[in-house]
Amino acid sequence: MQRTSSHSTAAARRALAWATDLPDYAIIKTVGQKMGFPMQTICTAQLLLTRFYLKCPETLDFTRMEVNLACLFVACKAEETIKKLRDILLAAYILVHPNKDELSVDEQVILQARTHVIRCEAILLEIIHFSFEFPHPHQYTIKFAKCLQVDMDLAARAWKITTECFETNLPLRFPPHTIAVGSLYLASKLTGLALGEQFNEGRPWFVKLGSRLEDIDEFSNHMIDFYIASSRTPNSLPSNRSMFKG
Repeated sequence: MQRTSSHSTAAARRALAWATDLPDYAIIKTVGQKMGFPMQTICTAQLLLTRFYLKCPETLDFTRMEVNLACLFVACKAEETIKKLRDILLAAYILVHPNKDELSVDEQVILQARTHVIRCEAILLEIIHFSFEFPHPHQYTIKFAKCLQVDMDLAARAWKITTECFETNLPLRFPPHTIAVGSLYLASKLTGLALGEQFNEGRPWFVKLGSRLEDIDEFSNHMIDFYIASSRTPNSLPSNRSMFKG
């Protein structure tokens, strides 16, 4: 999510020290993966970013990086992924400045960023009303994939779609179980593999899983639009598919 805002001169100077061509959601994902965070923590941070930009005026005096790292820091607390803010700042700084290491970072830049990230964190906490409950669709995607006895590649593709929908506002528009069903539905369309043949009670598989065709169709169409707009496809599979075994 790229944003343009009316930054003060001070904020513009700070932004130069953290300049990157990566989109906002990609910053969170890249820094999170660099830190070894679970995908659920990364997705929570992306969800927080969406909520921040929906609620906050564009005139707030924060840089893109400060907002992204505040979201990641709050997500760590929400998902009990224990990391110090300084560690997150260092990982982001080295991402932006790959020729640097922890011994050669500009400490003044780190300290200055820390101050603004903490200020942004306070605003973010107010936006979410200090509630750290973030229901995630991934557990439903796994559960439903096993219930439907789907092909491993279809399940892995659905998992990837579930993850990538957090780069949109869809997690705020649909309940977690509908996102999971929509991800499986879209994955089945992409692979050409059918779903739910083992259900023979006269009800469609998605109804048994508590969803409406209109909702999963809408979810799928929005994800297709997202992939087209971002020039991406959901075809590549995650390297670790062990979560679908057992």
